[in-house]
Amino acid sequence: MPAANLIELYNFEGNVEAAFKSWLADNQVELYQTIEFDILPDDYIGAKLELGAVTGHYNPAPGGAATPEYDQYACSLEITIRTARFDESGNVTPPLRSRHQALTSAMRTWLSISQAKGSALEGYLNYYEFEFLRPAGTAHSQESEFDETTLSFDGQISVLPSAFPVL
Repeated sequence: MPAANLIELYNFEGNVEAAFKSWLADNQVELYQTIEFDILPDDYIGAKLELGAVTGHYNPAPGGAATPEYDQYACSLEITIRTARFDESGNVTPPLRSRHQALTSAMRTWLSISQAKGSALEGYLNYYEFEFLRPAGTAHSQESEFDETTLSFDGQISVLPSAFPVL
């Protein structure tokens, strides 16, 4: 399905964010949208996509124009999972610990860390496909109240040929 216009097509961050929201909602994870971290709930999953330079790959521009249209970009993706460490009575309980591990595992599984193509992620992307996502690191911290894990991936994202609007 083609994008309505080039502005919609090149909104990589917004479109990938929408894919994350849809997947999380389909998996019964409560959604919040905010830039102010202090008003987030105790448990949250954050995603940040940063687009890099074009890889040099291109296809002919839509409408048969002779001008090439770059369609593949380097990218980095960070997923942050934060969960409360204590229940209401102040105890660390196995269900809380396993919830953090389960959410971290779900994110790794969704991104299919061995390869991005054919992953559940692609089922939620309208205009793109990930050529690959390689694990670039995992950082885990335990604050006084929270467990937090950040999963980092390096990759490439391509615009699907069918996504270019007909001009």
